[in-house]
Amino acid sequence: MKRISALACLILLTSCATVAPSLTVAPPQAPNVSAQATSREFLSAWNRQIKLFVANHDLNNDGRLSLSESDLPAAIFGPMDKNGDKFLTYSEMKASDAKSVASLLRVEAAHFMRLIDMNKDQMITMDELNDDNFVVIPEEWMKEPLPTPQMKQSAFDYSDRNVNGKLTRAEFENALNYWMKNGFFWYHQTELGNRSPFLLGSDD
Repeated sequence: MKRISALACLILLTSCATVAPSLTVAPPQAPNVSAQATSREFLSAWNRQIKLFVANHDLNNDGRLSLSESDLPAAIFGPMDKNGDKFLTYSEMKASDAKSVASLLRVEAAHFMRLIDMNKDQMITMDELNDDNFVVIPEEWMKEPLPTPQMKQSAFDYSDRNVNGKLTRAEFENALNYWMKNGFFWYHQTELGNRSPFLLGSDD
């Protein structure tokens, strides 16, 4: 039942993209992929993303996140902490409801913007997104990833709603939604070092 609930949350989330004023909005381009991810790929990619979230935020390497480590609002952290021990585990996080998933993506967007926003202007350009250390890869590729510039460009074009060549944090959050919807996950190589994201395992 948890998987069905998590998938329903993700589908709900991806239907709630931010809409910019109509005078400056160009119609979003269609996803530049051969086919949208299956439900299994979609959920599997998100479960792996949660594992990466824990790995990136777990400062003391104890396999769980405190409130300060998670960067989540207390109002979101509390309901996710099912056993009330003041820590979040992977199992608790993957059972998140739609509101919690939205908060996780918001934290992800802020986290990765800090890593790839080289000029610190709070905006992401295509050049910054193309940083080779920032990897976007489909879940079904169970091998070491190759850069995916096409998927980055497609997500950028889809999310740049005012077509100014830059992504705000909200637009970058839409890009994360776009990748997740198509069964992709993302990470920054400087955080993983020599570790492979696939060694984290996927959730069956």
